[in-house]
Amino acid sequence: MVSNLKKQRRRSRLDRLNWFDFLNYAIIGILTFLFLYPVWLTFAISLSDGTDPLAQVTFLPVGFNLESYQFLFQDGRIFRYFANSIGYSIGRVFFHLTLTAMMSYPFLIADFKGKTFLNIYMLITMFFGGGLIPYFFVVRALGLVDSIWVMMIPGAVGAFTVIIFRTFFKSLPGELMESAYVDGAGHFRVLFQLVLPCSKALLATFGLFSVVGTWNDWFTPMLFLRTNDLMPIQIMLRRMLILADFRDAENVDLQMMLTLVTSRTIRSAAVMATIFPVLCVYPFLQKYFAKGVMIGSIKG
Repeated sequence: MVSNLKKQRRRSRLDRLNWFDFLNYAIIGILTFLFLYPVWLTFAISLSDGTDPLAQVTFLPVGFNLESYQFLFQDGRIFRYFANSIGYSIGRVFFHLTLTAMMSYPFLIADFKGKTFLNIYMLITMFFGGGLIPYFFVVRALGLVDSIWVMMIPGAVGAFTVIIFRTFFKSLPGELMESAYVDGAGHFRVLFQLVLPCSKALLATFGLFSVVGTWNDWFTPMLFLRTNDLMPIQIMLRRMLILADFRDAENVDLQMMLTLVTSRTIRSAAVMATIFPVLCVYPFLQKYFAKGVMIGSIKG
């Protein structure tokens, strides 16, 4: 009986589909293939046998070996770079969400007299920028060059994000905050114990934006970091992809390894190892994207 009902529901769903629905599914399928194929191709190359440099990989690996990953993880630098990237991402998310929320919350206070000035100030920063050289001098004057803070603090608060947070906060029921004020709560307590717990979708959305942006950032460390021990994983990936720098790999017999793999398979393995953490985190927070951004953009 239950199976018959399920079959009837499936048939009714198929009956409701028209040619436009099938066209949409076909387009989505093609786009999905185009987006996923480069990732799969890189993975297949990383697993291929590097002894035949002329072998062309299309869908499946040519041969099979894990020597490229062995070469990659025998290098003692990669774990240090991974730890740096994870620390920078966590710190960036903390500063980004905390400072943005603190910047957005005053717009909810009725008797706050600086709203107009802050609105104008934020709009100016959205349309005009000082440029890279003034930015470099400001960061250097603050003493952030070659420190972990240069990866977390500069740019932690953006005008667009503040506007989204402000609009989202305004969509929350005002009675909740009014009752908290009546009970004697201050602004910080209302923000951190009432407003932010009610904004989990928004925090998850922009937290993921911040994690992905920080994880993929290679220009900031290349510009401001000098100490090799402070470099993130993207700098190691850049060295392998662009500079083909394998010479200073630690704990690796380079001559022996290059007889088993090629620079192409090593680079592909480095790409897969670099994007793997983001691929693991993204599916768990993807559902918050539309919910958090759309509520903060429309309501208010």
